[in-house]
Amino acid sequence: MNNFVTPKSYWDEAARTNPFGTILDTYNEEEFWKYQPELPGLKNDMLFLDFGCGIGRIARSISPLVKEYHGVDYSVEMIAKAKEYHKDYSNVQFFANSGCDLSIFEDNKFDFIFECLVFIHVPKEQIIKYVNEIYRILKSGGTIYTVNFPSQKSYENGFSSEEIHEIFKNFGKINIKERNEWMYLIQCSK
Repeated sequence: MNNFVTPKSYWDEAARTNPFGTILDTYNEEEFWKYQPELPGLKNDMLFLDFGCGIGRIARSISPLVKEYHGVDYSVEMIAKAKEYHKDYSNVQFFANSGCDLSIFEDNKFDFIFECLVFIHVPKEQIIKYVNEIYRILKSGGTIYTVNFPSQKSYENGFSSEEIHEIFKNFGKINIKERNEWMYLIQCSK
């Protein structure tokens, strides 16, 4: 069983030394920026939140598709790099958060919230708190799309399908797909 819970100091150091290869394993800078998700349902009037944005890997591909792209991460160093890499993007903003909650954002702010490769690094209790915070800041009718929600089969901080249904119970219809033995893809709306 894997335990990839990673301290903030690790991510701050990675931002200073090799953010590309640390965030996406062995990727170099060119490969890093090319690796982009396909996200269903984006519209040009949406406020989009990239939860755990790191240096803003998806900002370049998402910002032209939405009204505003917001990236949040608890590594101040990652956010500094993100701002540097995206200084010429007018509808892109980056924020450092506490690593405990999303209190920097008001209720019902975002139309779409995306999470990728974050929850596998967060303690289980904190994941539950973050899901509640995501519900709070997601607009009615908004979507959360999480690509790598940890499975209990492979992660100490992972969840069973039943637990996922329980912690996402306040959302509307939930779509859970087991991507592999490691993680789930979850999409649901408020």
